[in-house]
Amino acid sequence: MTELYIENMLEPMQRWLHGHGITLRAEISYELPFEISIPGKYVDGIETESLEFASQLEPYRHLAGPAHLFGKIYSSETGATMLNYQLGLEFYTQIIYTQFAAGVSKTVLHGYSCCEGSEASTAWPGHEGMLPLFSERFGPRQPAFRHYKDWTTMLARSQMILHQGKPRMDLGLLRLDYNFNNMYMTGGNEKLLYEHQMMRGHEGVYWQDMGLQDAGYTWDYFAPQILEDESIICSQKVVAPDGPGYQALIIYQEMLPLSSARQILAWAEQGLPVFLVNNVTERVRLQEFVTHGQAASRTPFNSEEEDALADVIIQLKNQESVCVIDRQTDLPEALAARGIRPRAAFSEPNSGILTCLREDHGTFYLFVYNYMYAKPEPNTVLIEFNAIGKPYRVDCWAGKTQEIALYNIAEGKTFIPLTLQPGESTFIMLDTTRRDEFFATEADGCEVIIRNGVPLIVVSGSGECRVQFNGGTTYRETASSPEEIVFDQMHLVIEDWNEGEKKTIIEERVASHVTRRFITKRLLHRSWSAKPRSYLGKTSLPSESRFPESAFTQDLLNCPATGVKTKAHCCRLRILAVIRHRSMSMI
Repeated sequence: MTELYIENMLEPMQRWLHGHGITLRAEISYELPFEISIPGKYVDGIETESLEFASQLEPYRHLAGPAHLFGKIYSSETGATMLNYQLGLEFYTQIIYTQFAAGVSKTVLHGYSCCEGSEASTAWPGHEGMLPLFSERFGPRQPAFRHYKDWTTMLARSQMILHQGKPRMDLGLLRLDYNFNNMYMTGGNEKLLYEHQMMRGHEGVYWQDMGLQDAGYTWDYFAPQILEDESIICSQKVVAPDGPGYQALIIYQEMLPLSSARQILAWAEQGLPVFLVNNVTERVRLQEFVTHGQAASRTPFNSEEEDALADVIIQLKNQESVCVIDRQTDLPEALAARGIRPRAAFSEPNSGILTCLREDHGTFYLFVYNYMYAKPEPNTVLIEFNAIGKPYRVDCWAGKTQEIALYNIAEGKTFIPLTLQPGESTFIMLDTTRRDEFFATEADGCEVIIRNGVPLIVVSGSGECRVQFNGGTTYRETASSPEEIVFDQMHLVIEDWNEGEKKTIIEERVASHVTRRFITKRLLHRSWSAKPRSYLGKTSLPSESRFPESAFTQDLLNCPATGVKTKAHCCRLRILAVIRHRSMSMI
């Protein structure tokens, strides 16, 4: 059926579209009994989505496989939830960061519609264009609209980096699936699912042992038959060296086509590392698990090829580059024993960091993401690049590239310490064509930065600090920080976005066409003490208050929506702070 889908739908549609100068992007196969990855060759762009996949990393990896192997743009229809008007930009940012970690490099925001619509279908806060249950309109009706330019610019910069060069994935996991599960959305509490369950409950789906991910390994899933495509090659013990560059193939399912097994054997004879992992249990539906006993023990088709497959697998297991293990928890150790390490490894196991690596003519770009965004504490990780070079950090919000002052080089590797707040991401760039003669290797009680080519030591509090440099020089200093600034007088301005007057628009066409829209009122309540809205509750401002710096980069008041009529009721808090002898204005 997969071949019929390709031959009678995808190929003729692609030819017809190309004849008209149009390319074909599609959410291939899922919801139908077709293999999920093989059709990826026959579209120009492979698309996934966030709604049905509930922004889970594992199913994204399955579509990343054909996208990486065939050099396709990997995009996503992103932002649909059943919580319309109830979630802020930070929630959608976490969805997008998760997709970046899987290799998605093009985000298509879901749900925009104009405020204007027909008389019968338009109500405040504007025309929906679909069921009002599904998010998100991403337009001027939302208070966060003022931030969209900064937000989408950040995303555009990130995606530009994710288009550089070629993807570099550590492992290729062979997985056949003719009934792919795309329904991870349970219909329950979506926010709880996204923040605390499945991947953020530190659970795998297909490959359930988290030891691989926690060590820093990255991987794709794809059907074994893809390896038979004439465009996929193995060279210098790497599969698809001009693409994802898999350092090893992992076989764990019982099913393996005979023709694919023969291709894998030919590459193993050339030295390609292959690992057969027995007794692996994978989740094929939310509540359905399948245990595979002996890896590669049968063909997936009704044929008389079982004996022939068994002969090929015996030959495969006799190759020096092939390893057989009986527990999936042993795979990280088995990989390391064969010298197969992540290209960007973690010095210690880390259960909160995801990475995605690209390489472009001697420059590596590493996306690093603290995906446990609902946890309160930051995550510190020591990244081990399997290369030597000069490191930079790319700030996609500011559009700046900053030299990294604190790192180390040893045993042919570059070690970069990194601390990310919950939900924070960054890009690390390693230029292997450049070297620093002088850099810091250790820092206690301070931070080291580079300004105009000069290393500077930054302290955040009083006390001793110590910095050691690569030449062996150690710098010590006792720092004294100024006293806290006291905010003892504050004037707060609340913007209340609520239903305004209806406006009717008459457009003269062949016949009169009447649309209507609502104007959303923006009421400025200038007195905090008056508390003009009941949702302010018992909030009060002490006569003397200290606020962390981070408070002025976030919404300080977030009123959740309640009820259908008022679920678009949002407000923001602007702070106009007067501090005795100085004044400042912050939004």
